[in-house]
Amino acid sequence: MAQFGRPWALTSTGAWDGRVLRVVYDDGRRLDVVLTGGGTGSGAVEGTELMEFRQAAALAVVKLARNDLLIGMHLALGLVQRCLVQAMVLRDRQLGTASHRVGGPFNEVVERQAGC
Repeated sequence: MAQFGRPWALTSTGAWDGRVLRVVYDDGRRLDVVLTGGGTGSGAVEGTELMEFRQAAALAVVKLARNDLLIGMHLALGLVQRCLVQAMVLRDRQLGTASHRVGGPFNEVVERQAGC
């Protein structure tokens, strides 16, 4: 894939009859490759959370740029949700617990996401 440019995000997902490889390049171009017939459709998602986040971000930008505000905003809100989940994981690690009986650190993440 190097001859097409530098990949910025890469995900690979299982489909019922193969795999779908999605690449977003650092210049914004996208490439979807569908591989079929290999019996590899396990449904498992490969790749890091960062690559999946980048892929969703790129798709949100494309949808918003094409004036598909409904889907673009849906995808953008999904990115906010992912940020909040990561903040919860970090807070749980910092506090050494998954019990959420009272407020705690990382409330500033919500303020940044909400634009407060």
